[in-house]
Amino acid sequence: MILKNLKLTLASVVDNPSDGTLDVVETSVQYAWENGKRTDTVLGYKLEVIVRRGDTLTVKVPADLSEKVSEVEGMLRADEEVEVVFKGLKLKAYAMASKDGVRSGVSATAEDFEIVNEIDEFSDIS
Repeated sequence: MILKNLKLTLASVVDNPSDGTLDVVETSVQYAWENGKRTDTVLGYKLEVIVRRGDTLTVKVPADLSEKVSEVEGMLRADEEVEVVFKGLKLKAYAMASKDGVRSGVSATAEDFEIVNEIDEFSDIS
């Protein structure tokens, strides 16, 4: 089978894809590089989400989502759980040769995302 013909969906990486939510555990900035040095130009952002078996998946999102990413960062700093639903999520399998053998995995990009944390109705009970 040719990897480019492999069709991945959310069900390929999470146990319960029906609601489409993923837990974000970390964010980072994707900078442009020039002549081996990082520039200040932001190309986009990366959201690390929890997938099957406690693994994480990096989902790249566009630079114009900086306000949403900042909101996620603030929630994570406040030790809040952050659940998101990605819009236009594309998953691709990859494999590449390295000196240690073959490295394989799944890359992910999304056009947008929505924070969908629901308030726990029992959280105010003392």
